[in-house]
Parts: sequence; C-alpha cells; structure tokens
Amino acid sequence: MARTELTVARPVGAILALVLLAAVAPAAAAEETLLKGEFSLTSGLSDEAFDQDQGYFVRAEIDLPLRRFSGFGLLGQVGISYSHSDTDYDTITTALLGTLTDQNVALATLAIDAGFKLRYDELGGPDGMLRPFVETGLSIPVYIADADHIVAGQVPEAPELRESGVPTGWGNIRVGAYLGGGVELCVGAGLVLALDVRHHFIGGKNSDFTHYGVTVGLDF
Repeated sequence: MARTELTVARPVGAILALVLLAAVAPAAAAEETLLKGEFSLTSGLSDEAFDQDQGYFVRAEIDLPLRRFSGFGLLGQVGISYSHSDTDYDTITTALLGTLTDQNVALATLAIDAGFKLRYDELGGPDGMLRPFVETGLSIPVYIADADHIVAGQVPEAPELRESGVPTGWGNIRVGAYLGGGVELCVGAGLVLALDVRHHFIGGKNSDFTHYGVTVGLDF
C-alpha cells in the first residue's frame, strides 16, 4: 500500500533562495539575447537507494525559459526518470516455503522532478559554447521493489532487507528534493551535450539516490 513521507532538504534552501532572487530581479536593459529552452534526454549510472548495487537510469526533461539577467538564464525544469538495479542479498528468512537464502531484489524507481535551472550562458563571451549550471527543486519518487521468494504477494521481511530499508510491496511513494549541477557544451545547430550529476534527498531510511549522466539536448 502506498505511503508518503515528507522531508525538508537543507542543502537545497540556499539554491532555492538564489533562484527566487533571480526571478524577481530586474532584467538589464542592455541584454537583448533571447533565452532558449531545451528538451533533453539523459542516461547513465544510478547510485540507488536502500544500499542497492549501482544501476542505470534514463531521464526525459524539458527546460522552459523564464528570464535572462547578467549573463545568466533562469529556466523552469520538469522531468521524469526511470532507474533500475538488481542486488543479491545473503538472507536467512523463515517463511511458508522454509529457509530462504541468496535473495535477489530488483528495484525500479520512477521519479518526477520539477524545479529550476540556473545556467550561465556567457562563459567565454556572449552565447558561449560552455554553459555551467545548477538545478534544484521538488522530487517525487515511486519505489517498486520486486524480490525473489515472494510469499502471499509480499516481500519476506528478511532482517537484511529491513536493515537496508528496502520497501515491501509495490508503489511506495515518497517526497523530497533534488540538487544538481553540470556543464553543457553547445556543438551547433541547436544541439547540446552535457554532463549532469543530480542527488535526490528523500525522506525515509536510505531513500536518497544519485544520478550521474550524459545528456543530449536540443535548444528551442
């Protein structure tokens, strides 16, 4: 059965304050360059929650232009990601089927992120090729844990799984925040390549996870 936990991510507060200040600051009259949005696909390694082994993730995202000021671009960010990992646990569990050992847990995480991206667009001059950025916002992950030796539709509560915080059942919803950053490279014709690291601060034991990705995007 789904359950929701709320958390306040302290590392995100300072970035959010900076973004809000940027949103209300007066734009410089001399800046005429159009701020562009971006659609992107990101894929890479996922450092998963609940002490799972590393897995993979894919994320689709759209960055909507909000305003430009002093060489910076402020964009609204909405994205959805999927990550997956498989981990073998040495467990000793007494269940209906007897003693279970070497239990494999497949964890799938579906996360919706919504927030802001603050990007510097004038490194090396107007409309520079390199664009460093920071990003922050709200994250809502849904954890789906699927283990071997399911009894009566539930994951047996092995002590090793409880210790790692692995959720039982399907569709465990939690709420937190994300904080990330990286750098984009504009290669021409609206094509953008980027390196991106994003950490999700999620309430609950061992619920945090991190994505390390390579991005291919298109300006619009």
